[in-house]
Amino acid sequence: MILLKVLCHRLRQTSEQVEDVVFRHLESRVAKVLLQLVERVGLRALNSPSVELHVSQRELGSMAGGSRESVNKILQNWHRQGLIDISKGSIMIRNVEAIERLI
Repeated sequence: MILLKVLCHRLRQTSEQVEDVVFRHLESRVAKVLLQLVERVGLRALNSPSVELHVSQRELGSMAGGSRESVNKILQNWHRQGLIDISKGSIMIRNVEAIERLI
């Protein structure tokens, strides 16, 4: 039963990823991946308006289904809007709620 639950969970995740790639723009997929990373590391529970994630743009692009260059353009745009700060190997989300609205 445990194996069946794990397999079903992974199938749902895979189906969701395929739907995202087909129906969502890259900006929305990047926002979704960032929020998933926030949830995965449990930082959202702190109710802090800002969260620092240690992830490279190449890794983020791979997870969102886009190139590093395309992800960089999106992140630079968000940086100009004041939503995030970018440094080598990490992304500081300044406004988690604003990123949530991008999905």
